[in-house]
Amino acid sequence: LAGAGPALGLRAELRLAAAELGAGALREARARLGRLGVGPIAREAPELLAELAQVHRDAGAPLVAEAIDLARERGAPGADGGAYLGTLARLVGVLNSGAAGTAEPLHAALRAILDETRAARGFLLLYEGAALELALGLTAGGRLLSRDDLAYSSTIVERALATGARVLVEDVTTDPAFADADSVRDLELRSAACVPLRVERKRVGGRPAVPLPTVRGLAGVLYVDSSAPARFGAHAGALLDVCADCAVLAVRAARTAEALEAAARTAPGPAPSPGAGTGPGPPAAAAAVAARFPELVTRDPALLGVLEAVERVAPSDAAVLIHGESGTGKELVARALHRLGRRSSGPFVAVDCGAIPDELVAHELFGRERGAFTGADEASPGLLERASGGTLFLDEAGEMSPAMQAALLRALQEGEVRRLGGAEARRVAVRVVAATHRDLRAMAERGEFRQDLLFRLAAVGLRLPPLRERPGDVPLLVDALLPRLATTDRPTPALEERALARLREHGWPGNVRELENVLVRAGLLAQGPVITLGDVDRALEEGPTLAPAPGDPAPGPGRREARAPAAPGEGALEPTLEELERQAIAARLARHGWNQVQAARSLGVDRTTLRRKIVRYGILREPGA
Repeated sequence: LAGAGPALGLRAELRLAAAELGAGALREARARLGRLGVGPIAREAPELLAELAQVHRDAGAPLVAEAIDLARERGAPGADGGAYLGTLARLVGVLNSGAAGTAEPLHAALRAILDETRAARGFLLLYEGAALELALGLTAGGRLLSRDDLAYSSTIVERALATGARVLVEDVTTDPAFADADSVRDLELRSAACVPLRVERKRVGGRPAVPLPTVRGLAGVLYVDSSAPARFGAHAGALLDVCADCAVLAVRAARTAEALEAAARTAPGPAPSPGAGTGPGPPAAAAAVAARFPELVTRDPALLGVLEAVERVAPSDAAVLIHGESGTGKELVARALHRLGRRSSGPFVAVDCGAIPDELVAHELFGRERGAFTGADEASPGLLERASGGTLFLDEAGEMSPAMQAALLRALQEGEVRRLGGAEARRVAVRVVAATHRDLRAMAERGEFRQDLLFRLAAVGLRLPPLRERPGDVPLLVDALLPRLATTDRPTPALEERALARLREHGWPGNVRELENVLVRAGLLAQGPVITLGDVDRALEEGPTLAPAPGDPAPGPGRREARAPAAPGEGALEPTLEELERQAIAARLARHGWNQVQAARSLGVDRTTLRRKIVRYGILREPGA
């Protein structure tokens, strides 16, 4: 097929996907469709779009199929419509990404209109009853707009609603129909576009759909404006109609997902036992859930509820954002999602987002070709390419630099990468699972994290409860961890009952990782085969919380301050080099609010080295630090 021309090759790939579906090979067919992409077919063989839509429908992706059908009905552009096709491919990619039930497709549709019209800001307005309400507002720079920012030309919006057709105003000074409108003058507008959201189509692939509130068959409008003249392209009208259609699909999918989730929450089921919380109900059901997740040791109802959610989400390709403190097992949950997912036969690639400096982002994510730069003696795939067909785990996603956020977002949107020094675009299809201990939504509101990337990463959110919220798991974890202390000349130690009670009382700011470190220290301190209460108390007291170095913040309330080394001649030993290094690291982490990226930079090391030393020295973050 390599020499047969792109159109024939695309047709053959499409036929192979259809054959795989006919043979029941759903996973292989979906993987092939992911590699095939909408953009190449739209560019090289637009006559295959109808067939592509049907294959997607057969593969269980009705939203993607409907988006392609709607685009065809609006009229495919000619050879000069590259921007149209690129935008169409991105929108369909969003609907096919597992994020169809989230706000991301709405964001993508509004973003596409802003890019096409060069407008300064835009609004998605939906009917709630007989009034239009703000559903989404966005500036060209990506800042979210609130109800306080809502101000638009009522004249232009009313014209679009009255006619049921798009209104494009490139320059109001040359358009007498709008030049004298009060709203246009008050807002000092020069250009605007408004596209009504038609909902006469009900095709959603047979899935249950929640009807949208409408007035005269319209659900609302997509509206953008600017104080400068617009530059609408030749295909702007058709593109804006497709964006509006995709917005309707996205709103309907999001509200249907909300309704199904609400119905699942209120569905009758076995009555929970007293104090059972939100877990899976009777002890037998809880034990069954726990048994399916050997990676995690728990009987806690809240964590078991998270594991049930993992089972429901894993078979899809929806992006998952795992939130939890350090040491709660975020990577274990990510690996469970991979193990239970349809990409389990593919690779699981983990990346520490804070450990990649800006100058190496492209190299690490996209890879390189031989000769791309001095010293590049052989080609090397990047993280995205290595994870293709499997799962990409983004650990500490909140530590991503702006450069990495931009590069990752573009790669995930386009579904392809180009190696450094290479001209060939390589298709990648990955399931993204991200983890963080930070509040990404608050960071997005402060402009520290890209809102569009957050939509891409957080189709589903999971929160892992810290160990202090599930003290009943401490005995189970102790039973699982104690055998690791055994050696060839020493059997597994036992734990005194009073010592176990003390462990249950502790707040565990470092969660399971801290518990393991304390048990290791207590085991080393124990004089016999039993770890006593005194051993545990000494292990807790001699933990790695250190006094600040000069110029660093003083310990906060409730923090244990390590004993400072005595001066020479006072009968104490001088601190060792390792002790001084541990103190320096702890102090620098405290100075930078435990931001490991900033602390590493101030110490002149990379974050991977810093994290290795934190683990080596058992440095733990105290509550409130």
